[in-house]
Amino acid sequence: MARVTILLLGAMLAVLAALDCPANSHYEACATACPASCADRTAPDTCKEPCVESCQCNKGFILSSDQCVPSTSCGCNYKGLYYQANEEYWADDTCSSYCRCDPQSGQVVCQERRCKAGEVCKVVSGKRGCHPSGFSTCIASGDPHYTTFDGRKFDYMGTCVYQMAKVTSADSSLTPFSVTVQNNNRGKKVVSLEVYGQKIVVDKDRPREIQVNGVQTQLPYYYENNKIVAHIKGIHVFIRTDFEITVTYDLNSYARVIVPQNYANAVSGLCGNGNKDPSDDFIMGNGAKAKSEKEFGDSWKVADVPGCDKGCEPNCPK
Repeated sequence: MARVTILLLGAMLAVLAALDCPANSHYEACATACPASCADRTAPDTCKEPCVESCQCNKGFILSSDQCVPSTSCGCNYKGLYYQANEEYWADDTCSSYCRCDPQSGQVVCQERRCKAGEVCKVVSGKRGCHPSGFSTCIASGDPHYTTFDGRKFDYMGTCVYQMAKVTSADSSLTPFSVTVQNNNRGKKVVSLEVYGQKIVVDKDRPREIQVNGVQTQLPYYYENNKIVAHIKGIHVFIRTDFEITVTYDLNSYARVIVPQNYANAVSGLCGNGNKDPSDDFIMGNGAKAKSEKEFGDSWKVADVPGCDKGCEPNCPK
């Protein structure tokens, strides 16, 4: 009778222990005394202590402090520093070693890597990384005047929709984007930016709003962890991407596209290629060199709007 009572009492204690186990764990009468943890995943393999009655993390979970957390959430300890799971960083002052905290192994994995052409290794906002060595600006103003990324000025009177700048390079490391512009003989412009699957339109007639995928949206606007940020300051609307492309537009029909230097020779359109050489800016959409400003502008028309035309040549009114 006493033996039965002891067995029943033991069973009750086991149930109580199981109920008292924290989330994502279970009770074991003979569990390892050295459970795996974020700090030491291999502890059970080298443990020489006898088993103990305790709670053990469920499969796929691991001990972190006094809680069982998903094993993929563990960070990495490396050279005296702690890194979050999947955190990526440059490990040296020259940006030649790029590392990542692998949550599966709990180890930091590094590989050789260099900054791309047009980038320099430097610290920005407290974090080292590859950043543009400079920027180029293209301007569309008035009715209408253009200045390419490389500083070449020209006039083009077409009033349809034209490609100002678009990524045409096959370099997969560059995030694709496209900027178009529409103007009329009064200088009014409609500027569109397409990036990350979003089409953002700025129109002089609605100066304190933008249109996002056909929906009028109040400013400021933020998209997916600040991949795109749009805001208004004074008469200027600013649209910026996380890879440092900036599009601005103001109520005086003054539009700008600013690209980082690593996009040199990777873009084309009315803004040219941004390679610091203005002599080759008049390359048409078919790859040939234009014989005139009008031929160059005509080649970059991407859409018609009601009543638009290609402008005048050669005797345009002053």
